[in-house]
Amino acid sequence: MLGELFNFGRQTVRQELMALGMVVEDWSAWYRLFSRERFGEEALAKYLVGETLEQVADDEPYCVVIDSTSIHHSSLKMPGTSWLRDSRFSAFRPGVHRAQRFLHGGWLTPLEDGYSRAIPMRFLPAFPPKAILAEGGVQREWQAGLEFLKWL
Repeated sequence: MLGELFNFGRQTVRQELMALGMVVEDWSAWYRLFSRERFGEEALAKYLVGETLEQVADDEPYCVVIDSTSIHHSSLKMPGTSWLRDSRFSAFRPGVHRAQRFLHGGWLTPLEDGYSRAIPMRFLPAFPPKAILAEGGVQREWQAGLEFLKWL
């Protein structure tokens, strides 16, 4: 995680290990770790929901938040990418960028001293109809939000 945070270059395993100062070490163990199949994200998220339910009293509401985000990419062939409005530009001078659109669903912790945190639970694809076809298929943001709420 620290390698991801402190890496200001390309997001590759090599760059993340270099950000951690692992320049002379053997990287083969790290590459073996990252070449394994993906973990069951949905199963892990279900476990997380069970843990968060224990933190909320029976008479309190279980609050969730939904937000969308885009991840910048330069590839014209990457699945799920499309031309989207770029939020880095101002409203009076809009720009476009190549990106993938995702929806983030999270749990809002109960208020403590007037503050609350958003704990991330799911990160669902919300690829627009004009995006390059991807595994998740085409899904608008509101559809991804509805999918998150149904799952919850």
